Amino acid sequence: MGVVLFRTLILYTLLIIAMRMSGKRQIGQLQPTELVMAILVSDLVAVPMQDTGIPLINGIIPLVALMCMELLLSGASLKSRKLRNKIYGTPSVLIAKGTVCTKSLQKHRISMDDLSEELRLKNVFDISTVDYAVLETNGQLSVMLKPENDQPTRKDMGIKTDYKGIPAAIIMDGSVYGDALKNSGYDMAWLTKKLKQRNLTPEQILLMTVDKDGKTAFCLKNDVDGTNMITK
Repeated sequence: MGVVLFRTLILYTLLIIAMRMSGKRQIGQLQPTELVMAILVSDLVAVPMQDTGIPLINGIIPLVALMCMELLLSGASLKSRKLRNKIYGTPSVLIAKGTVCTKSLQKHRISMDDLSEELRLKNVFDISTVDYAVLETNGQLSVMLKPENDQPTRKDMGIKTDYKGIPAAIIMDGSVYGDALKNSGYDMAWLTKKLKQRNLTPEQILLMTVDKDGKTAFCLKNDVDGTNMITK
């Protein structure tokens, strides 16, 4: 039992390292080489994990080899556009200037039902409102609506806006994130003062954020009504 547990922990650790090195893509966003690696790795790791009669090295060597191959291919593709196009392919236009490109649909074996479904997932229910639709190399569909159907921006409406940025999480689950606090331009003395104003301690806070103007938002771990509402 101890041997099986030890082998499992080793392979599990190596598998996590392999997945981390392959990036942060979701399953639906994997490139062909990344998908092949994910499929092969799962089979290679499962066999030596279950059968103690197989040397552990028989599972480690193929796993390391796949990791190295993936790193080499991804590194080479970054430097060579031709190689990148050969391995990952190129985006394909499915709708151009409001016209459906039937040859592209046939090439990628996409029916009109499939295209309509993908458009609905993009909140586009009327295909006549689409100007361009591009099938990306990871299988995702990018859609650009016709100008008359696109939502106006603040710039189009002449509304002046100030840059807001992303509020930084400086406390999460009762732990103070010192780096986030420092990067936001504040220190522990400022944070302590803010908490004293509300008679709070970090341990009571589920989430606390601060924006570029110094405005804070709190979400307590145990609100009286149990809703954990965010308050500013």
